[in-house]
Amino acid sequence: MSTGDWHIVSVPPIDNLEGMTPLSSYLFPTTAARSLADPGEAEYLIGERKERLEWASGALGALKRVRSTVQWDGDFRHEPYVGAFPWWSGDALYLMVKQDNNGTCFIVSQGFAIPLPPHATVFASTIVGESHAEAIELQF
Repeated sequence: MSTGDWHIVSVPPIDNLEGMTPLSSYLFPTTAARSLADPGEAEYLIGERKERLEWASGALGALKRVRSTVQWDGDFRHEPYVGAFPWWSGDALYLMVKQDNNGTCFIVSQGFAIPLPPHATVFASTIVGESHAEAIELQF
């Protein structure tokens, strides 16, 4: 996964989740269970899961750290979603969290700022240094 500072932006509700994957499906895809019969494949999958868990934990930890700055209440309308930019080289993942009370969305990316449309409404934007993002337990 990429390294670098975490970029967090809060935006109006996003209702089109096309192209995004529920976090639980990103962390544990259904194809993983079939591959565990091969010891080499199992070792690879364990390493991949560890990287994905660390990334998700770092993203949610960064959001938690700046919750008052971006006005996140700490709740979820539904489980977070993971998106990626196919035209971007390397790891270009972002996490989208939708707040339960009013639908405000929080987009968290590591190492790059999410490109938004020119006239997009942004409620708040901040950066958390990589070393300042705290790991958290993932509970949904």
